[in-house]
Amino acid sequence: MTARLLSIGEQLLWIAVILSIFRKYYSNWIQAAALAKPKANLKFWGMLLGYVVLLRASLFLLPESAEDLQWMEQHSVNAPLLLVFLGTVILAPLAEELFYRQFLWQALQQQWQRPWLTIVLTSAAWAMVHGQYTWVGLVHIFLFGLILGWSRHKSESLWVPIGLHSLNNGLTFAVLTSGGGGS
Repeated sequence: MTARLLSIGEQLLWIAVILSIFRKYYSNWIQAAALAKPKANLKFWGMLLGYVVLLRASLFLLPESAEDLQWMEQHSVNAPLLLVFLGTVILAPLAEELFYRQFLWQALQQQWQRPWLTIVLTSAAWAMVHGQYTWVGLVHIFLFGLILGWSRHKSESLWVPIGLHSLNNGLTFAVLTSGGGGS
C-alpha cells in the first residue's frame, strides 16, 4: 500500500509540475496545455471508441498478454481498490497525457512541425517507459499511443486522449477486479 501511495504522490507531483510550467509561461495556460474544448464530430468519437475497444479486446485474446495481465494483477493485489482505481484510471492518464501528448508534443511539434513524426515519437517514448510489459504489451501500448496522438492532433485538445486513456485503463481495471485477469 505504501508503494501505491508513493506512486499516486508521484503522479500528483508530475501533474502539478507540468501545469505550473504552463501557468508560468503562458497567459492562457488552459489553452496552452490543450485543455480546451475538443474539436470533433460524432463520426470522430465513434471511430476513436471503436479503435480503443478493438485494441483492448485484441490484447485480452492473445495468449502472450496473460503475463502482462498477471503482472498488473500482482502489483495491485495488496492495495485498496480505490487507490488502484485513482492511480490507474484517473491520475496516470492525466499525468502521462500531460507529459507525452502535450509537453513533449509541443517540443517536438515546434522542432519539426510534422504531426505524424510527433505522434510516432511520443508513442514510442511512451511505450518505452512501460518496459515492465512483454513485447506484446509494448506493441499494444505503442499502437494505443498512436491512437492517442492522432486523437490529440485531430481534436486539438488533450481531453480526448485523457478520456481514451482513462477508458482503456478502466476496462483493464474492470477485467482485473472482476477476476478475469488470467492467473
